[in-house]
Formats: sequence, C-alpha cells, structure tokens
Amino acid sequence: MEKRTNTYHCTDDQGRKHVVYEFTEIIAAGHSGNPHATIKGMKRLATHDGNAVNYKSEGVFEIVRSGTRITVD
Repeated sequence: MEKRTNTYHCTDDQGRKHVVYEFTEIIAAGHSGNPHATIKGMKRLATHDGNAVNYKSEGVFEIVRSGTRITVD
C-alpha cells in the first residue's frame, strides 16, 4: 500500500506553480507481538497530475516528462 507522506509547493523558472506529492510504500510487518506493524519502504515523487518527478538536490526537483527544474517555495 502507498501513502502520501509529504506535499511540496514548487515554482519553475517561468514562475509557474507546481505541486509535488511524495508517496511512501507502507509494508506490512506484523508479528505475534504486534500484528498490525508496518515499515516504510521506497518513496516516489509525482506532480499533482501524475507526472513522475526526480529528486535533484535539497529543495530541487525535475519533472521527468518535460525536464523542467522546479524548486520548493
């Protein structure tokens, strides 16, 4: 199961606004002592309309489809 774990409000070089969501895979890790335990797995980033996003550096992302660099506001 995936869970949205963060939201970033960003701007590109042209001044356009973008919203990037961070999703984290939640993995069932239950055992007899805690049958509902989970652990966090891989993360992925996507724009509000579903385009893949790459992390470049702290506060800087790139929209894969267009190559647009965006920075966190």
